[in-house]
Amino acid sequence: MFKKIVAMILCVVGLFTFASFSVSANGGESKKTEGVTKWSYTSATDTRLSISSSGTAICTGKITGYQGTTTKVEIYLYLQQYKNGAWSTVSGGSWYQLFNSYKGTLQKTKSGLAKGYQYRVKASYYAWSGSNSENVVAYSKTVTY
Repeated sequence: MFKKIVAMILCVVGLFTFASFSVSANGGESKKTEGVTKWSYTSATDTRLSISSSGTAICTGKITGYQGTTTKVEIYLYLQQYKNGAWSTVSGGSWYQLFNSYKGTLQKTKSGLAKGYQYRVKASYYAWSGSNSENVVAYSKTVTY
């Protein structure tokens, strides 16, 4: 009986250890946990930000699901500015697109950024398989302009 209890405790500890892998990424291109099965309908995400010398941001979000399993994907992009100790979405800096496919890429630009601030892109990805979905949130690297 004691062996069964110990085995059960080890299984529970193993489950919590596996479930603690982080899906979202800060401070770099969206990070992937290589070699770990992370998501049921999402294979990979990629979230990027670049800002030109004239203050135009290029915001990109890309999601790839599993062909034959993922039936549609959605991308929400938010261009965020760090100001007064908090991240907030820039006016006119949010976009959405639905893709009736297992993959999609959304790229938008926003001009007229204020100098002297840090910026990042927050992406919220949804992957669907029929009526079931999962959500993955990721961040681009932080860019100072």
